[in-house]
Amino acid sequence: MNTSLIFPFPNTFYVLSPDGGPVEVVVDGSGSYDLDGDALQFQFGRQVDNDNGKSWEGAYVTGPVKLLLAPDEDEDLFRFGASDATSVVFQEFVILVLPPDVMVATSATSFSIRDKVQT
Repeated sequence: MNTSLIFPFPNTFYVLSPDGGPVEVVVDGSGSYDLDGDALQFQFGRQVDNDNGKSWEGAYVTGPVKLLLAPDEDEDLFRFGASDATSVVFQEFVILVLPPDVMVATSATSFSIRDKVQT
């Protein structure tokens, strides 16, 4: 399994695949809490294309979700939800796995991702 670097940007996570192959990405909501102290249930989903357009595939989860994602040109849209049985809050985010040839160091503290984003 590859070890990868993850660079978080607002609602977007760029994951660098060191050898250009699939990488394991772990989505973990265990840091979530309810202000009233109620127990939480978690939902995790992925947007998919189907005959009727786009929809969500997912399930309730009880722990971290491990994804095996390969580099490609498409951004994968995910959704994580936390519910206290009264209300649910969803956070949508993108994970884009990049091959190593798109990462360029511009200095010791800065980098750019060709054709994607610069910091």
